[in-house]
Amino acid sequence: MNQDDDGSSPQSARAGTLGSRPGRFEQFRLAAELSSDLVFETNPDGIIDWVSRSVTRVLGWEPDEVLGVPSTDLVHPEDMPGLLASPVRSDPGEVRGERRTRLLTSTGSYRWMSAQTHPVTDTTGAVEAVLVRARDVHEETLVDKALRTVAEGSAVLVRAAAEGGLLQRVCDTVVESGSYQLAWYGRPVSDAAKSVAVVARSGDLSCDLDRVAMTWDETPAVKEPTGEAIRTRRIQGSRDLKHDPLARPWWAAATTCRLGSSLALPVLVDGFVDGVLNVYGAEVGDFNRGAQALLADLATDIGYGLARLRDRAKLFGAMVNSVDLLAATVESRDPYTAGHELNVSVLAVRLGQELGLDEDQLLGLELGAKIHDLGRIAIPPEILNKRAPLSPAERLEVARHAEVGWEIASKFEWPWPIAEIIHQHHERLDGSGYPQGLRGEQIMWEARIVAVADVYDALSHGRPQRSPHGKERSLEILMADKGSRFDSEVIEALVRVLDTESSPPVERNP
Repeated sequence: MNQDDDGSSPQSARAGTLGSRPGRFEQFRLAAELSSDLVFETNPDGIIDWVSRSVTRVLGWEPDEVLGVPSTDLVHPEDMPGLLASPVRSDPGEVRGERRTRLLTSTGSYRWMSAQTHPVTDTTGAVEAVLVRARDVHEETLVDKALRTVAEGSAVLVRAAAEGGLLQRVCDTVVESGSYQLAWYGRPVSDAAKSVAVVARSGDLSCDLDRVAMTWDETPAVKEPTGEAIRTRRIQGSRDLKHDPLARPWWAAATTCRLGSSLALPVLVDGFVDGVLNVYGAEVGDFNRGAQALLADLATDIGYGLARLRDRAKLFGAMVNSVDLLAATVESRDPYTAGHELNVSVLAVRLGQELGLDEDQLLGLELGAKIHDLGRIAIPPEILNKRAPLSPAERLEVARHAEVGWEIASKFEWPWPIAEIIHQHHERLDGSGYPQGLRGEQIMWEARIVAVADVYDALSHGRPQRSPHGKERSLEILMADKGSRFDSEVIEALVRVLDTESSPPVERNP
């Protein structure tokens, strides 16, 4: 709503005085003046004819400043569609359902209200006025936004399998679920400038964070909220970003990106500041005490989530080392199949990616495939290295490796079903496999993938008793058993992977 230089509203001159309309609305107006809610009346064109004195307490306007003003001038542009549109006709006694909207205050900010409209009709049913009752829900709306953010953010933290993905999804959640304008995560860098690195961000892409001078240096001239949060380990809130001296480096960005207020929330991991979650609201005062407390809880949970992922990464590293040692031990006893375990692991992961397995499943699949032949440790070297065809007894001895491998792997506490992958990788859908003769859905998904990768690599690379078949013949053999011994979806994934085998495997960050 535009104002003249002296602060008066240009509409007030034509508006008349409070309560200028006579007659049937006087009793309503008297009751409205006793209410704590904001109440106003518009004519059929949406021009405010009367407003309760509570407008001063709720929005800061004097009644005369809004009389004669289009009601839509008070409504936030994003909340306009259909909210205060005046109907041409209405059923007697009809009340429009409540809807949350932001109304303009005298300071230029917006306040959340829950508005209900009541068309008033004449004897013909034509609308001659619209009564609007607006209940102040600003504080609870700010808390609701933060609560939605924390609820969805907690779900992200539970599902996260990698650190980079966690931080990006948290920023996305802040913007999408909380309807905040911008969110980003920054980490302190130990360089000469003590700069802040942006590692994840979401929201208004017009905000060029590189143009903001962010540092955690102690020089007073360059202080800003993110750096201050890193230094003090305390939340830095800016109620009015455009006029906060601490947020001076953000003043230009606040105007360009429509940032009204902000929170810089330090994230601690094992007692040390890992970074800062920065959240920006489009309006001044978008973070009350309740919202700040909730978002502070989210920052705490992010710290716990990062610590969990790092502990898991350390555990995974130790497991990888153990698996590599076991795989090397197996291959040292069978030089003719050297590289087979790794080949199967790489192909199995590519098949898993093609089939849409999540990161956690892929980790377990990678390790299980890498030691799927662990039980070969127990097979006598003279059988492993025999060039002549194996006898029936020797074949039975070789077949024992799935059972032996399962027994060995079961002694480890894996967070994935690695022992079962080893146990089932020679099972077949039609029950013709070993050692348990499992059928169909009894065979776990990862074991079906390893089965196809294992057979393909064995066929295409050969064995002491035979020459390699090559890519095309190996695929033909597998295709002949598609849907009977081998899973159809896995075979189809193998075809797609082989068609693009010249391209490198998809990079993953465990």
